[in-house]
Amino acid sequence: MSLLLLALACAVPPGAAPADTGVGDPPVPVEGTFVMLDALSGDARTDVVLTSAYGEEVGTEDGEGTLQLLPGGFLVTASADDARDHRLVGVAGDADFELLSFMSNRTLDGQVMGMLARAADPAKGFLVVAVDHPDLSPAAGASVSVDGTYDVAFTLGATGPREGTDITSSASFVTFANVSPGPVVVEVTPPEGEACGVFPALAEGAAGVDIVADTVTVLTLHCDVPSVEDDTAASDP
Repeated sequence: MSLLLLALACAVPPGAAPADTGVGDPPVPVEGTFVMLDALSGDARTDVVLTSAYGEEVGTEDGEGTLQLLPGGFLVTASADDARDHRLVGVAGDADFELLSFMSNRTLDGQVMGMLARAADPAKGFLVVAVDHPDLSPAAGASVSVDGTYDVAFTLGATGPREGTDITSSASFVTFANVSPGPVVVEVTPPEGEACGVFPALAEGAAGVDIVADTVTVLTLHCDVPSVEDDTAASDP
């Protein structure tokens, strides 16, 4: 489900309007509030411009911006003078939501890649997959894989970058650097006893995203222990 929704979201050209099929009631937009934080300091970024796939634009003078989004796959681009564009992708449900996302600048990107004895390739992109619990603590024990070609995958903790694709108690996201442009499929293996879904609708399954040269694509998932209601629904014929 999420693979189809995200693929559709990434295919919507900026400035396009939702198609009116004339069948049934039109979808009701929800409010998506995006809180943009500096990747190094954790401070609110007040210099970011957020743009939806339909062309709505809002600044983050107070560190956050709210956009009208349709339920289903969405794409919001976060732009700032000192950073690569960050393409925030997810699957919206029928309720308003808030998404917290970190934004790195080009200087920090270069320093981290240097610690890994590599350099960013402007002809390729970065993919960041954040895997959290609902309280935003890392979903330790989860692991991330992609079917695309990339140079290196790493987590970033207090002591710097460490190669690998496992979420730990001190690192809630995996970065894939120098990913070849084009569609890739992201799969997350959840911690034992938990289920993971693309935020905020928690759409389960593999997620398809588009990688764009010299940009950062950010996908956020939340993991939790399935509720009794979920187990009951899954067992119904």
